[in-house]
Amino acid sequence: LRDINRHDLVLTADDIIKREQNRDAGLEAFLHVVDPGLAHPKIVVDQPHVDLGAVARESALIRRITVLNVSRGYTQATISSSQPWLEVYPERLHLWAGIPTDVRINVHAENLPFRSEQRGVITVKVEGQDTIEVPVTARVSLTREMWRLTWRAISAALPESWRTFRSGWRTVARTTNSISAPFVRHSWLLWLVWLLMGLAIAGAIYLLPPERVAQVLPQLTPQLPEIWPEGAEIVARYGLPAILGPPFIVSVVWLVFVLVMLVGGAVWGALRGAWKSFFK
Repeated sequence: LRDINRHDLVLTADDIIKREQNRDAGLEAFLHVVDPGLAHPKIVVDQPHVDLGAVARESALIRRITVLNVSRGYTQATISSSQPWLEVYPERLHLWAGIPTDVRINVHAENLPFRSEQRGVITVKVEGQDTIEVPVTARVSLTREMWRLTWRAISAALPESWRTFRSGWRTVARTTNSISAPFVRHSWLLWLVWLLMGLAIAGAIYLLPPERVAQVLPQLTPQLPEIWPEGAEIVARYGLPAILGPPFIVSVVWLVFVLVMLVGGAVWGALRGAWKSFFK
């Protein structure tokens, strides 16, 4: 520039360098000094209106708009929102000709009221161009919110239920091993316990009224009265319950214990997981 005696442009360039840290912005400013009629960059947005529709109250709702310099040169744009529930990033854009730039819109809908439509505006300010406004509308749907809460509860309940189920199964296994260990080492304990339980059952039945025994006798031993009339009542009243009662009682108690530990534990874990999901 000094060689062609344009010292004014040299001074202008030095002044731009001192006050402008961005080289692209400095070059654009210098070009407009050289050619005052040079067209400014033209900025457009791909979406004139962002309609979120029916949404749930969740903080992870994200939408994007694209800003593009469709003409020439370089410019910067400032992005802002008119509502606290709309957050934009980045707030400052560097726009070169033909290179699109995305703006992320974070929608914080967790505190929005139900059903009423909410409106906000995303503002794009560019030097040398009219401000661009992008309206954003949203409505919190009660149905979507209920589904979101239900899904969150289920998502938290299933893992917790599975962990509780596995813990219950380990408890059942440990308890079973602990109880069965003495009987495995000493097989005579099984017969002793069976005998004691049989005697206890027979003693308890001894207290039953005779008319009750008369009702149950034909059902337990239908052929025995014809073969051994005098022994039918004794066998039906004391023998069969004393022999079959102990394994039946042990099986029922063990089955109830397993069901309580597994099914009850799984249900309790699911309820606990669902409850915790609302306080995360």
